[in-house]
Amino acid sequence: MKRRSLLTSVATTALLGVSTTGCLQPLDQSTEATSSGCAPGYRELAQSFPSSIAEEASNGLTLNLSPDTVTPPEPVTATLKNTADSPTEIYDTDRLAIQWLNSKNDWATVLGVAEDYSWNNATTSLEAGDTREWQFRLKRSGFPEPYERCTSFVPGRYRFVYWGRPNDQAPLAIPFEITDT
Repeated sequence: MKRRSLLTSVATTALLGVSTTGCLQPLDQSTEATSSGCAPGYRELAQSFPSSIAEEASNGLTLNLSPDTVTPPEPVTATLKNTADSPTEIYDTDRLAIQWLNSKNDWATVLGVAEDYSWNNATTSLEAGDTREWQFRLKRSGFPEPYERCTSFVPGRYRFVYWGRPNDQAPLAIPFEITDT
């Protein structure tokens, strides 16, 4: 009987040791964004952008973001305005991205799109003085279709990128900060 009790005690101790492995370590408090993967039905945005993008204004278009310091899931509004005296062509489908400046000083895209989504090349005129506006929250399901967050947001420097100008025109970007999640 003593042997059976001893074996049970050893087995229980071993099982507890295995089942708590890793649980007793302190939680990771890093400030690196982690890839939680896109939600089901979404894929990572494959569009690449140069590290240096014209900020806020280019060729008669201005890009504004309010607020410029954000605490998720606070609402954010991005506004594209035609400040030229004449209409300008933009893609009919919104082409947006949010990028995070990681610890390697590289911009990493944190948004994805619906798996079955394809971009069309139809354009529309944005008349002089007219705007296009997007409202979103920095959280899962906080973005207009076809977009979705694919990487968790951490405090740091980000940029909202508008890449909806045809004929290979450069994208526009506007920086913002995330202060707390």
